[in-house]
Amino acid sequence: MSDPLDTQLSHPLDEVADAGFSASVVARVTAIRIRRARIEAVVLLGALAALLAVLPFTSFGHAVEKMSSTLANSSTIALVFGAAVLSLLAVRFALD
Repeated sequence: MSDPLDTQLSHPLDEVADAGFSASVVARVTAIRIRRARIEAVVLLGALAALLAVLPFTSFGHAVEKMSSTLANSSTIALVFGAAVLSLLAVRFALD
């Protein structure tokens, strides 16, 4: 390479003045992402509410009701859930 090219490449380029354009683009993209996340959350909550409204009237809902009352009275299931919660808490506090 030639010496003038070496000296040009060895120095950083000058800042490009964008008059806040980059910040406005980032703000606009962030606003769009937040809006989409809110819409997605509302749609998912609406679908869950519709499912929960219809579930008691189905045969699957009756089966879940019978099974949940049996599981709620089971000490083995309570022990398993307790152990799972304690292990998750232990891992979380160990990582902090």
